[in-house]
Amino acid sequence: MSFWKNKPLVIAIILVLILFILMVIGASGQTATDALTPVQEWLYTSSAKVGTFFSGIFGSAESGSKISALERQVSELETQLQSYDQIVAENERYKKLLNVVEAYDDYDTITASVIARSPDDWMTEFTIAAGTADGLKKGMIVVHEGGLLGRVVSVTQHYAKITTLLNTQGGIPALVERTRDVCVVKAENSGEEGNLSLEYTENSVSVVPGDTLITSGIGGVYPKGLTIGTVTSVGSGSNAEVTLQSSIDFDHLEEVVVLLATFEEVES
Repeated sequence: MSFWKNKPLVIAIILVLILFILMVIGASGQTATDALTPVQEWLYTSSAKVGTFFSGIFGSAESGSKISALERQVSELETQLQSYDQIVAENERYKKLLNVVEAYDDYDTITASVIARSPDDWMTEFTIAAGTADGLKKGMIVVHEGGLLGRVVSVTQHYAKITTLLNTQGGIPALVERTRDVCVVKAENSGEEGNLSLEYTENSVSVVPGDTLITSGIGGVYPKGLTIGTVTSVGSGSNAEVTLQSSIDFDHLEEVVVLLATFEEVES
């Protein structure tokens, strides 16, 4: 304690030590700055390590933020791509519907969405969102891209029930387009596979795979000239079994076209 009380003496000793150090440095050819360099290097290295440590921490956080932003952008682009694909698919369907409408330009038509289908009658019956308020009547014909689809069998103000040509009740008077031979087309196996079969009215009917069958207009139920299907196989013999396939994809019906004209059955 008495040492620190004699401040002038302490200061003098410190000054002497500093002077001595400077003399030693001068004798060795170094400057004060050179002597302090190792200390500066140590301080710089230490601070650099600390800076690198914290830079790594904050740099990692920044990278993680950038990655998250990129992931969000990718997700948004995928959503936009899905929307684009849906729009393209819808446009393609509408183009096909327009082609159907143009193919039946002799008739007034209306397009309608399929809104209900029964699992038990998936291929033979469905409901559309159009009714008497839209001009629909019982007996009107429903068509699609592949030709004849079916008929309106019941109708309310805003809805209508459609029975397809795959319904086993009755047959469709038809013509072999190539030969103009007359026959009747019926559903095969309740239409479960979308197949149809021929019931000849004459043994002289000639048909081969690839032949197209159209409605004959006989009976008045269906107008003449609607495509029914294409022959896929012909058996052998006088009563050969003939199978044909409709061009309509019954499993994926979304919209249909109704011919706004009534066709009445002609009594034979």
